[in-house]
Amino acid sequence: MREVLDREPWLKFTLDTSHALAASEETVMQYIDLCGDRLANVHISRAEQGRLHFPLDRSPVIGRILAALRDRRYSGGLMLEIDDLNFSRPVTSSEKIAVLSRDNAFMRECMAP
Repeated sequence: MREVLDREPWLKFTLDTSHALAASEETVMQYIDLCGDRLANVHISRAEQGRLHFPLDRSPVIGRILAALRDRRYSGGLMLEIDDLNFSRPVTSSEKIAVLSRDNAFMRECMAP
């Protein structure tokens, strides 16, 4: 990724934490360390047993990722990417709003100076 970014100075990229976490937490941190200066957007969600886009649920791993972004002074977009098919049952709109509100509060806590 860094080679492509270096060849194309106009290019930025989106980091999808869930996809990178499918490899490892270290993979996410490497993207932030090596390419953080070219991040345009970050999709935030967890990976669990090979499945992607779970709610944050105050995950310590996600907390460390957000802290790494904060420490690099990332100021771009943070997009929650939650697949509602990962819930054990159909959830109502109110329940979805509650999940997103909790995850939003957690992100704000982690990104605060």
